[in-house]
Amino acid sequence: MMATFNEFQIVTVFPDATAATTKGLAAGTTDVNSSTIDCLGCYALNVVIDLGAITATGVGTFQLQRSDNNSSWANITGAAYAWTDADTNKTVTIALAELTNRYIRIVTDRGTANTVISGIKAYIAPRALAVTQATGANQNAAQPVVVAGSYL
Repeated sequence: MMATFNEFQIVTVFPDATAATTKGLAAGTTDVNSSTIDCLGCYALNVVIDLGAITATGVGTFQLQRSDNNSSWANITGAAYAWTDADTNKTVTIALAELTNRYIRIVTDRGTANTVISGIKAYIAPRALAVTQATGANQNAAQPVVVAGSYL
């Protein structure tokens, strides 16, 4: 599910790739990998994760991973967040800039006690494209095209 807001793409990320129609992750302690975020042509990415209820003594981590082929994954250094039960109903944001890999996913390790993930959104900023003009006889008077914007 994708929508465009200004110059960002907003993508709903499914917390469990094996349940790709469920936008939240029910209470549990299983570790899961999210659906893949395709970052082809992207400059930056903000992942926003809404935590739900976390049972007392609950701990866990989110770790972003990268891949060029959507099958071999590696952790992204510094792109992780560890939570405790004190983070119940909080929002976590992990930001990446200068993306070099096409695919990103979120690995959720729910540790020792039930944790609910209420939802995950990805805000993707596309790379600015060079301005080009037609050179043929039918050049449009509306050119040149101005490409402007700010990223994150």
